[in-house]
Amino acid sequence: MKILKIQFQNINSLKGEHVIDFTKEPFTQNSLFAITGPTGSGKSTILDVIALALFNQVPRIGKISKDKDIIKKGAILTRNQKEAYAKIAYSCKNGNYESTWSISTNRNDNLRDYEMQIQDLDSEKLLDLKKSDVPSKNEELIGLNYNQFIKSVLLAQGEFAQFLKVDKAERGELLEKITGTWIYREIGRKTYEKHKQVSKEIEQQQQQIAMITTKLLEADSKTQLKNELETWQKSLENEQKSVKSLEKQLALKKQLANLKEELAQVTAGKAMSEKALFNFQEANGKVLAGHEKVYEQAEKLNQWQTAKNELKSFNEEREKLNENRVKNTKNLDKCVEDVSAFIASPVTFENLSEKIDSFREKVTALRDDLFKKGELKKSLLQALTSETRDLEIDLNQDLDLVGEKLNLQSQTISQELKTLQQQIQLTKDQNPETEKNRVKRLEKLALEAKNLTENINRLQTDIASAKAEKEQFLPELKSLPAKTEHAATHVKLQQTQLEKLRQQEKYEARIASLEQSRSELKDGEPCPLCGALHHPFAVHTPDLKNELANEINKAESDLKEAQRNFTQSETRIAFLKDQSKKIDNKLIHLNKDHESLKEKFKQEYSTHFKENENWLEVIEQIERKLQALDAYEKALRKKSALDASKPLLNELKSVEKEGKALKTDYKKLYSGSNINKDCQDFHNTFITYRENQTAITKAIEDLILKIDTKTRAFDELTADLEIFIAQKEINSLDEAMRLLLPNATYNALREERENLKNKISAQAASLKTLQKQHTILEEQDTTQAEIELQEKLRESHKNQEILNTQCEHNRRLLKNEDENLTELNRLKGTITDKEKAIKRWRLLNELIGDSTGKRFNEFAQDLTLSQLIQLANKRLESLSDRYRIDKPLEDEDDSLMAIDDHMGGQRRSVKTLSGGETFILSLSMALALSDLASKNVEINSLFIDEGFGTLDPEMLDQTLDTLEKLQAESSKTIGIISHVDSLKERIGTQIQLTRNGQGYSSLEIVQH
Repeated sequence: MKILKIQFQNINSLKGEHVIDFTKEPFTQNSLFAITGPTGSGKSTILDVIALALFNQVPRIGKISKDKDIIKKGAILTRNQKEAYAKIAYSCKNGNYESTWSISTNRNDNLRDYEMQIQDLDSEKLLDLKKSDVPSKNEELIGLNYNQFIKSVLLAQGEFAQFLKVDKAERGELLEKITGTWIYREIGRKTYEKHKQVSKEIEQQQQQIAMITTKLLEADSKTQLKNELETWQKSLENEQKSVKSLEKQLALKKQLANLKEELAQVTAGKAMSEKALFNFQEANGKVLAGHEKVYEQAEKLNQWQTAKNELKSFNEEREKLNENRVKNTKNLDKCVEDVSAFIASPVTFENLSEKIDSFREKVTALRDDLFKKGELKKSLLQALTSETRDLEIDLNQDLDLVGEKLNLQSQTISQELKTLQQQIQLTKDQNPETEKNRVKRLEKLALEAKNLTENINRLQTDIASAKAEKEQFLPELKSLPAKTEHAATHVKLQQTQLEKLRQQEKYEARIASLEQSRSELKDGEPCPLCGALHHPFAVHTPDLKNELANEINKAESDLKEAQRNFTQSETRIAFLKDQSKKIDNKLIHLNKDHESLKEKFKQEYSTHFKENENWLEVIEQIERKLQALDAYEKALRKKSALDASKPLLNELKSVEKEGKALKTDYKKLYSGSNINKDCQDFHNTFITYRENQTAITKAIEDLILKIDTKTRAFDELTADLEIFIAQKEINSLDEAMRLLLPNATYNALREERENLKNKISAQAASLKTLQKQHTILEEQDTTQAEIELQEKLRESHKNQEILNTQCEHNRRLLKNEDENLTELNRLKGTITDKEKAIKRWRLLNELIGDSTGKRFNEFAQDLTLSQLIQLANKRLESLSDRYRIDKPLEDEDDSLMAIDDHMGGQRRSVKTLSGGETFILSLSMALALSDLASKNVEINSLFIDEGFGTLDPEMLDQTLDTLEKLQAESSKTIGIISHVDSLKERIGTQIQLTRNGQGYSSLEIVQH
């Protein structure tokens, strides 16, 4: 992950809009830069902007809340400002993206909630995300969460200086906070809780087993219960047999009593039935006898009565038909009179239909002519409306006035056409529509050509910019090889010089060690070592120690400076070559695109335009001509409409006049609304009355014939029946009809009589059967009284209840015993299964579990600390060859230990180190954590906050050398946040922050 650009507005004290673009100069040449400025000027605000734009969090506050942090605390938003934003462009393995955080006020100056979004810079499209999803999406794209990001990209040294010196307990808390190893504490605590939970379940079940065991019966008690149960069950069976016997005897006595009661009821019922039969005979016997006297001629008597009634009905119907015939004749006459008045002409029965049809045809023909005129008027008016829709003519007014307005507009349009034709210079052969299409195509081509030339010009600018950028560092790139070679030579010379001085130091030290031999030398006698006769140092040794030491120190300093210059030269050459290659590749693509676009313009647009056209003027001319062509076409349409409207108007006038005349004639002839209906109604009425007259006459003739036939049959039937009634001594046929009962009445009376007789027979039979049953039951009955039997039954029931209670008590005790044994076996089996399952939790609890999770957390922290120290020592090798970091031994101080290799591997607490030494170690730890936190994510941007003020000049140079080397090896962009003035001399690229008198800060990017 690499930060490409930082852009923000009104964040903390940095009022206004600020941009830091790491893809442009001076950052492309110097990726190591310093962020400098006085305390409170906003140096750390730049780090806040990065974290805020990506995760809506800042290191010093945490997650940002509108109400709690921005409104109440006054954080983030610059004082007296209404809006702010933080924007970060970055590259990662997934592509290039820009993440934005923003906030603003509404029109009432109330702060809105913050917004966040991510844009894909390659496709220039916004990702479809809710603002709450943006931090997690950045985490997914970058590969680091917020905590990992601020520990691998934004390195705060103070936290690690504290980490070095605190005791084991506090170091554990800091390590947990820095690396996120709190999860191991939670795992240890959860393991303890899980083991406690499953162990508790087993303990509870063991308690249940103990409780159940205390409830189990002794073997003798259980046997005694079973024996008692068997004895009581036998006694219970005897009592049950006694109860059944007593209940049977009582039931027999009750059955006898019921039978006596039933005998009394049947005897009484039989007497009542016999009395009912006597009463029936008294009431209905005479009527039934009369009916049975005439019953054999019942059918003929009914026929005689029916014929008599029919003859009476026929005569009444004939009288009614005669009345209807007179009434219908009057209606016919009235219908003829009404038709004569309707058609204004006399009619008769014979010609009524003919005259109605003739009148209807005449009215219909006149109506059709009037309708045709109306339709023609409507059609002409519709056509005229269509033609005049663009002429602003009101056709609802007088048609003569409409004609005058059409003539006036015709003159105006003719003059307008002449003017427009001169303006657009159309020949007679040219079609306006064709010309308009041609101009539109030309306009489209002009717009395309304009866009193409703009792209060509932009590419020319980009090419020139790339060439200029390359020209800026070409002289430096040409001079650097010689400079690097010179620096390498200078390094070798300094190494040779230092080696000579160190040899000289060893030589003088050897001389100093021969102090005793030197004192024994005498002039004139040969030296045992070299054979010389003159001994200038026999008396004293020259004092050159301090002078030689100063020369060695100076040589070592010169060698470091030469090595630093050589490293810088090599790094700069590699960087400039890489930049040169990138620019060359960019120029190849730009030139290719430029030539391609120029060729496209030549092939597609050079026929119509030049590449250096004034496109604004060209497009304006085309648009003016299009407007003139539109106006000309509109005027032509109006002229055509006026020419077509005049004959339509004249025809409309003529049709309107003819229609008025037809309407007058129609009203004179017929004033109704539906001629067909009126004529058809008269026709239907006349036909109905005439058909009624014929039907009535026919009905009267048929009825007379029926009366004659029915009269003859009636007379014959009367003669036969009079002979029958004479034999039965009945005075008349009407008296015979009165004796004759209706069939239903006769059948009902006869059925009632038979039912009474049958009921009496049945009751007699029942009485005989009941008497027989009573005799049998009396023989089976006991001599004991019913009260005595009931007393014995109550006593047996009481004994049975006592025995039942005793049996149930023993059964319940025995059942409880069986259930307790079953539950005991089940619990033992469950505990066995759980003991197998808990085995792994017991083992885990022994290894890592405790109530606070401290055991496993300390183990994990110790591993993490070892890994962190290993990575820190690798970083420390490039910063200092004197110290290594190690964990404290059991008998040492709780703080981390520094191993001093310059003092023979002496171990000392980091608390004894100077401020500069502490900074070097803490910087190593910070860089190590960056390596640890980023894991497999490539981090190409680092920001290191403060701590450089504690270093002496030599250590500061060495630290900066290491950071330059780190930047060169990894192509990282490294920013150092500090207020140390000496950094300005060493680091040329700086982001300088200054404060003004109002409390606001300004930002400036400078290159020394």
